[in-house]
Amino acid sequence: PQRAESSPRAAEQHGLRQLWHSAPAPWTVELVDPHGRHQVMRLEPASPPQASYRRDAERVLELRLPNLDDAALGEAERALRERPAPSLVVLDLRGSRGGAGAIALRVMELFVQGEHEIARLETRDGEPIRRGGQTVVPLSQRIQGRDLYAGPMAVLIDAATASSSELLAGGLQLLERAPLIGEASCGCMNASLGWFALPGGAQLLISEARLPMADGRRIERVGLQPDYRSEYSDAPFEARKLLLPSQVRAPV
Repeated sequence: PQRAESSPRAAEQHGLRQLWHSAPAPWTVELVDPHGRHQVMRLEPASPPQASYRRDAERVLELRLPNLDDAALGEAERALRERPAPSLVVLDLRGSRGGAGAIALRVMELFVQGEHEIARLETRDGEPIRRGGQTVVPLSQRIQGRDLYAGPMAVLIDAATASSSELLAGGLQLLERAPLIGEASCGCMNASLGWFALPGGAQLLISEARLPMADGRRIERVGLQPDYRSEYSDAPFEARKLLLPSQVRAPV
């Protein structure tokens, strides 16, 4: 109960975490809607979601990246290399808790051309993060675009979009490459280098640097603000309605 969260959206997930840790699976949840109607649901563990994509008859590519890792980058590249080229890419980062910041930048490169600074690390001493005398995280977080896809795209976000997924979505918004559709993101984007092992099998994750966007925006505790607000279930439809009928600005 004393755990501090980065933002109100992160705190809203307390209930689920307490449920997972309260008792062994399966779990029974009773829901009460605003009209007083009760519904009982039985929840069981599921395998973690994996990166996936699908195309429809209109050549709309829906690319879902629940985690940002090497597998997600590979899946994104495969999806974009398929021919014919998509008429629209909907990048779904709803519920995506992030992963490697370097992967977020590499995925971003698939959709842009040219070199850009996306974010700039802030450390206590103003120096990059080093290990063994070698720089492992530079201050300037930059991308070199690969221009694998130059057509219209949108990014779906929600309150659970966090960490490097916020970096990916925020970078595409910064470059005016894609509008964000959905609700404000988690606001959990301070940088860390990984987990520290503690006695007894516990692990500790420390935010070791701040990571504002290149334009000075701070995502931590605030979250990304969508360009178009939409309910979760309506967001994919809103992306189609917004971008399919018209031409969008060419990538920078």
